[in-house]
Amino acid sequence: MKHVHGESMPIWQKLELQEHPPVECAFAVGDRVIYTNDAGLKFDCDIIGFSENTDFYGRFIHLKEHGKTETGSCWWFPHLPTEITKAA
Repeated sequence: MKHVHGESMPIWQKLELQEHPPVECAFAVGDRVIYTNDAGLKFDCDIIGFSENTDFYGRFIHLKEHGKTETGSCWWFPHLPTEITKAA
């Protein structure tokens, strides 16, 4: 992807993630989703990229909390598709 002078780098590229998922799924970069953790707590998040593969226990979707920078979230830890739903 060629960038125009002054255009910022996409977050997925900046964090060395992938723009497209390694397997087919219903999610895309930029989707606003609700992540539900094992304790049932829900978090409003944005999809910022995907892992290259599903080798980490099937986890490949990277999120950040909506409204925060990537450094304000655990963006580096991938999630399972079953842990997230599209926000209404």
